[in-house]
Amino acid sequence: MEFTTKITSFSLLFLSLIIPTLTTATCSTAVCRNGDPITRFPFRLKSHQPQSCGYDKGFDLTCGNNNGVNRTTIRLPFSGNFTIEMIDYAAQEILLADPNNCLPKRILTLNLTSTPFDGVYTRRFTFFSCPTSGYLRFGRFNPITCLSDENSTVFATALKDLG
Repeated sequence: MEFTTKITSFSLLFLSLIIPTLTTATCSTAVCRNGDPITRFPFRLKSHQPQSCGYDKGFDLTCGNNNGVNRTTIRLPFSGNFTIEMIDYAAQEILLADPNNCLPKRILTLNLTSTPFDGVYTRRFTFFSCPTSGYLRFGRFNPITCLSDENSTVFATALKDLG
């Protein structure tokens, strides 16, 4: 009876190791449109791949409408939807963009809580708003037009690493 238990335990262990491999092996890659990143495990494109083709939480991608064009999109629970510009599977990095073309605004409130992701290239910036009439005094800085309005112009400058 001990021999049977060992064989059963070995079989279950072996099957638990091989089933995920078989599952991911049957998943084909997918894209929302030409030029978008190829989606494969651990991500899955919800409209093109079964649930078994990706990790359960945080790795579901969709083809989101961005100004009439379907783009690969990820939803971050506390920060909303972002367009994925690039996925580097070897480095385990994704490059995000704002579908409304105002990434600085989105970065101000970016919250990666409840996601499997960490910020890789983090830099500290100081944002400052100046009356539009004073814009010429800051000519060496580029304005962030999506944060500016007719009364004020917003600029940002990177802080030097204090460490």
